[in-house]
Amino acid sequence: MKLAFTLAEADLVALARYQMEHSPALLRRYRLQRYGLLLFFGLLALVSYFAFHKPAVALYSAALAVFCFGLYPFYYRWVAGRTLRQIVRARLNPAVFAPRTLQLNAAGLRQTVADKETLIPWSRIGPVTVTPDHAFIAVDGVYGLAIPRGRVPEDLFRRFIEALRAGRLDEPTTDD
Repeated sequence: MKLAFTLAEADLVALARYQMEHSPALLRRYRLQRYGLLLFFGLLALVSYFAFHKPAVALYSAALAVFCFGLYPFYYRWVAGRTLRQIVRARLNPAVFAPRTLQLNAAGLRQTVADKETLIPWSRIGPVTVTPDHAFIAVDGVYGLAIPRGRVPEDLFRRFIEALRAGRLDEPTTDD
C-alpha cells in the first residue's frame, strides 16, 4: 500500500506540538524534570531545617518546591508554545517540503523523500494516532512522522492507517 503527499510548515508545527505533548520519551523527560525540581527543593528544605537549623530557609524552600511542582506544567506549555514555531523553522530544509511517499511492505514502512529511501522496521514503529487533521506515527518512542489528512484522499488515508496498524504485532493506542 502506498501513500503520496507533501508537508507544509503547519504540518511540521502540528507534529512538533503533538510530539511534545504525547511522545513517551519526551513525557518521561518532562516527568523527571518536574519531580526532580520537587525532590531538589524538598531536600534543600530538609537540609536547611535539620542540618543548619534555619526554619525560615526551610519554609521558603518547601514553598518553592510546591510552587515549582504546581506551576511547572504551565511553564512547560508556555515555553513550548512560545518557541515551537522558531524550532521548526530553524530545522527546516528544502527537502522537508519535497513530495514524499510512504509504502508498507513486509519489512516495515518505507519512506521516500527527494529520491532518498528510508526503511523503518516494524519493530521500531510505535503507536499510530489519528486526529481530525493528521495521523502521527511514533518511531522509537517519539512521534516522528505526520500524514496530513487534507492532502490525501480520505478513503486511501483510512485504508493506509488500517494497514499500518494491522502490520504491527501489538495494538497501538489511538485518539480517534
